[in-house]
Formats: sequence, C-alpha cells, structure tokens
Amino acid sequence: MRLVVDLDGVVTNTPKKIFQLYPQWDWSYDNLPNYIYDSFQNPEFYLSLEPIPSSLSFLLKWKKLIDIIFVSNRPISTEVSKTWLEKHGYTNPVIHHVKSLEDKYSLTAELKAIGLIDDAPHHLIPAPFIRFIYSWPYNLQYYTTITEEFSEGKYQSVYRIYNLKDLEGALVKYFQRV
Repeated sequence: MRLVVDLDGVVTNTPKKIFQLYPQWDWSYDNLPNYIYDSFQNPEFYLSLEPIPSSLSFLLKWKKLIDIIFVSNRPISTEVSKTWLEKHGYTNPVIHHVKSLEDKYSLTAELKAIGLIDDAPHHLIPAPFIRFIYSWPYNLQYYTTITEEFSEGKYQSVYRIYNLKDLEGALVKYFQRV
C-alpha cells in the first residue's frame, strides 16, 4: 500500500516560516511580496522549516507498514528535501519533485497509491484515488467529502484532515480487512 504525501504545509510548517518573514500575511498565496517568492528559490528556506510534530510522528510510526512517497513542486534539488527529512529522523525517504500540480496527480495515479495528502485546495480535480486536504485557513473555502463514480466503478473522495493522526483509524481498519 502506497500513500503520497506533500511536504510543504503537510509535513513542514511552511506557513509559520512565511509569517516569520512576512508577519502581515493574510493566508493568501496570491499577494505575497516578491521577496517571499524569492526565498522559495533558496534551499536554506526549506532547511530551516520546522516540522509539524503530529505529521512527523505519524510518518515515523507508519513508515514500516506502508510505502510513503513524498512529493513536492519545490523549485530546489530533491537532496534538500531528503536532507530535511533525514535531519528530522525519517531515513531513506522516497521523494519526487514534480514540475506542476497536475504532475502530483499523475504520479499518485501512476504509483497506484491509495491517496494523496496535500494542503493546496486547487488540487481538488477529479482523480481515481482518495485525496486528503490538510486543513489551513487558506483552504477552508473548499468543499470536501466529495464522492463521484467513475466509469470503471471507482470513486473519488476528498476528506479534510486537521493532522495526519486523523488517518490512523482508517489505516488500522484497512489492515484489519486485508
């Protein structure tokens, strides 16, 4: 079983870092000043991010039971993401950096993962796997728990989660059935 997990805003507390650099941020990514976007090009920005503790503990706990694949569209080397994860105790991570948001969906489908965990609301496009939207103030206006039947009988679902520990009950039930 594979689960694809976005890094920024799901594993790393990227919003906290943005507030440190730009205290008047209003939770919108549409109006950040250029110096914030410039910092996204700097590996030090990502290396200095704090982990979201509940996310990191969930990932470390479930790592031996499921294949966790990290995905991001960061404009930096995959090695920076790997260094950050290893620094925080997650050894030998599998990381894919993709060029576009749509590529996250393609990768998740290609890997035949059961789901994708992401914080970006504009990722809520039809997909034949479960999407979990990691809740932040910048994505509250988007609806979740959407279910739609595809022609081949698969369903798509979108669920809002408030931390990765919200997934533990579902994973335990999955393993009890298998």
